[in-house]
Amino acid sequence: MNIEPSNPALIFYNFSTKDVFVIIQPRGVSLSRFSTKN
Repeated sequence: MNIEPSNPALIFYNFSTKDVFVIIQPRGVSLSRFSTKN
């Protein structure tokens, strides 16, 4: 995954709950939550 300087993204991984949070902020902040629990 390529992250351009003009479109920064932050990725957080929670080891206890195994959830992945991806914050992409092109114009503002949008939060996407990806649960790896099946």
